[in-house]
Amino acid sequence: MSANTFFTLQEAQQFCGVARFNRYMRDANNDLGTAMLICKSNHELAGILHEQIGYVEICVRNSIDLELRKLALKEKQNEEWTNPLYTPDLVKDLIENQIKQAREIAVHSHDGRSVNHDDILSKLMWGTWVKLVGSSETKNSNRIQQKLWKDAVGNAFPFVNCSKMNKEYDEDRRIIAKNLIYIKEIRNKAAHFDNLYNIARGKRNLTNALFTLL
Repeated sequence: MSANTFFTLQEAQQFCGVARFNRYMRDANNDLGTAMLICKSNHELAGILHEQIGYVEICVRNSIDLELRKLALKEKQNEEWTNPLYTPDLVKDLIENQIKQAREIAVHSHDGRSVNHDDILSKLMWGTWVKLVGSSETKNSNRIQQKLWKDAVGNAFPFVNCSKMNKEYDEDRRIIAKNLIYIKEIRNKAAHFDNLYNIARGKRNLTNALFTLL
């Protein structure tokens, strides 16, 4: 039974949204049945991607958190770096707004009750870690990330490069940055109902990126 047995074009557009479903129609050369099959497979793949990326995000988050706790303890004498009183200076320069937003979300989800560091940490997004690590290039615009990488964040990824000589350069940070940004782009595509066909074809690239971060 074909997919268009169940939906007319108008019903599919109403369900998915006109702009979103029209992406599938363009990819399917305006064949409704093919567009519905693409839509269905996209939703299934998006679910898998969100689950697997979510596991990796937890690992990345917890590893970076551990190092930022150490930095906050050293710099501010308290490891709760999401507390504005104890946020290390470089971290504040980069993600002060993200921490504030995460705190607001955490407080709202706790009905106004007091929240702790772990509550706030759990509300930080993938983009927070991208921001902390910076772009995949070495340039003046990400010199804060370069400094933070050397001081703390780089210790969260101790096996990215086995050569100790490269620790004096920015190569390790660029490798992690490239993979963080790549995964963020894929996650956004899945969330926005883009056609994930190329992602499915390039699953080896996705797998390599996830395991590089792990």
